[in-house]
Amino acid sequence: MSESEKKGLLAYLGDPAVRHPYVDSTIRQVLARKIKALRDARGYDQETVGRLAGGMSQSSISRLEDPNYGKMTLKTLKRLAQAFDVALLVDFVRFGELVDRTIDRVEADFAPLSY
Repeated sequence: MSESEKKGLLAYLGDPAVRHPYVDSTIRQVLARKIKALRDARGYDQETVGRLAGGMSQSSISRLEDPNYGKMTLKTLKRLAQAFDVALLVDFVRFGELVDRTIDRVEADFAPLSY
């Protein structure tokens, strides 16, 4: 994304009625993409991730990989982090930082290595 496009997006996000749904959608999309990327990077199928995450069903993992699914809990995310042997970071950031962290990412950005 060019710097002018980024500025345009940030201006668009100046309206809270737009900003908050954008953040919700971005969080869902990024988390779903990260879960899928982590699973693929480790060569796991959904059933394996479910087992490693403490007995979650394959269909539960499938839902978590769906960017339209919006009912992830912190407890579930911690279970997934353990399954993938990565840390989970939950943070409050300014909206511009969210944009910086989520635009122009490549698949490798979504699957950190384990310890």
